[in-house]
Amino acid sequence: MKRVGCLIGITFCFATAFAPATARSDDYPSRPVRLVISYQPGGIVDFAGRVLAQQLGRVLNQTFVVENRPGAGGIVGVESVAHATPDGYDLVLIDPSIVTNPVLHKTMPFDVFKDLAPVSLIGSSPDVLVVAPQLQINSFAGLVAYGKANPGKLDFASPGIGTTGHLAGEMFRQRLGIDATHIPYKGSGPAFVDLMSGKVQMLFSSIAGALPFTSKGSIVPLATTGRVRSPIYPDLPTVEETATFVRSEYEKWKTVITDSHISLE
Repeated sequence: MKRVGCLIGITFCFATAFAPATARSDDYPSRPVRLVISYQPGGIVDFAGRVLAQQLGRVLNQTFVVENRPGAGGIVGVESVAHATPDGYDLVLIDPSIVTNPVLHKTMPFDVFKDLAPVSLIGSSPDVLVVAPQLQINSFAGLVAYGKANPGKLDFASPGIGTTGHLAGEMFRQRLGIDATHIPYKGSGPAFVDLMSGKVQMLFSSIAGALPFTSKGSIVPLATTGRVRSPIYPDLPTVEETATFVRSEYEKWKTVITDSHISLE
């Protein structure tokens, strides 16, 4: 079995349509500023964007209006800013999909380097692997065992093609040799709804996005993707820790599996 050291997480920064320095004014912002979120409400990018807009509005004494424009793994929202008037009044909060999308798509409706100007890095976070409670699985090892014994029965959700949730799910599927199907959504919000109902079985989510649901027991956290354990989930192992256990102990497992339940002896 190949090594599974999943270090994927989410990093956000915000950008504006490219404009030369001469276009800026000392009284900026003199009118409301639009901050585009490229995903539906309910996910970490939306949460971070709303906090950012609130703080920018307080510091700069101006209104920052959050606008959700989901679609195409973040492309729709970014495009709306890339083609806006380059005066700094249209901003977009971006995540790693800004890097992966040009690789996944033959053509893009904008040029990241020519049409956008980076403004600031605002934060980063590892992901957490969560599963539907209907699976009755409480460990990474149990999920791997279930996936191997039930090929084609695992669907993993993501906020969209090319997002960190998608890439982490593909790494899990490919490196562990598990037959799982990717189900892309237009954001984390609708993905969580289907995960809680059991329509999809697993999801790599930002910690901030998953925390409200794991705190209530609506979904089950199994592992985080950073190099070290998250202070939010101090008792939860990293994927690296659990993958090491999987490699060394897999042959010793004896499993009793049904369509919706697994128990490890």
